[in-house]
Amino acid sequence: MTVKRILDREGGDISFIKDNLPGLEWARGFIARHKQDINQRLCQNISRKRAAISQDVVKNYFEELSKSVQDVPATHIINYLPGLPANSTHLLQPLDVAFFGPMKAKWRTILTDYKLSKAKNAATIPKDTFPRLLKRFMEEMPNQMDNLKASFQKCGIFPLDITPVLSRLPKENPENESCISDSFTDHLKELRCEITQETSKRGRRSRLNVVPGRSIAPESADTEPLKAMLCIEA
Repeated sequence: MTVKRILDREGGDISFIKDNLPGLEWARGFIARHKQDINQRLCQNISRKRAAISQDVVKNYFEELSKSVQDVPATHIINYLPGLPANSTHLLQPLDVAFFGPMKAKWRTILTDYKLSKAKNAATIPKDTFPRLLKRFMEEMPNQMDNLKASFQKCGIFPLDITPVLSRLPKENPENESCISDSFTDHLKELRCEITQETSKRGRRSRLNVVPGRSIAPESADTEPLKAMLCIEA
């Protein structure tokens, strides 16, 4: 569709491309001719709601976050309780970014090895086998201390910096704009608009009124459910 948009915009008329829409063979040839610059990759499975996280959402979050962690020592940052923008934990939650991913990958590898070696037809893990697999997981799982520290930097929490987060978002206005990037961006914007409209039509559960990035405390909560969640009985 990107190539068709370019040809339609430029008024192109290529005899071997019907209706300005190239086929699979043309795409393969294009990749072969530019193999030094592009390659084929498997797409990442990401939900539509996560894909809708924009730079404006992240910037608003960091405006509130900068107020919440102002003058807070590095050793105490873990104690503050911020609200995150909806569907943004893959970008802004340190544990999701640097801990759970490697942990899931290691456990998946151990399960795969087990199934290929001794349990090709097993649907579940026997109870007497699980402790042995768990022991192997604990022994092979690397020390996560450095990863946990780095995750706060990657999420822009400490040191406070929005750049690492924005660098992992699609760039809406690249410095070297071209006909290709404009066409592809227009196509993505249309898809995002359709997704946003579709999502807004669905019924939603009631949500707590929490500003993303703002530190939350019982005395600042403006709803009874939120106060009940934050209060800890002695």
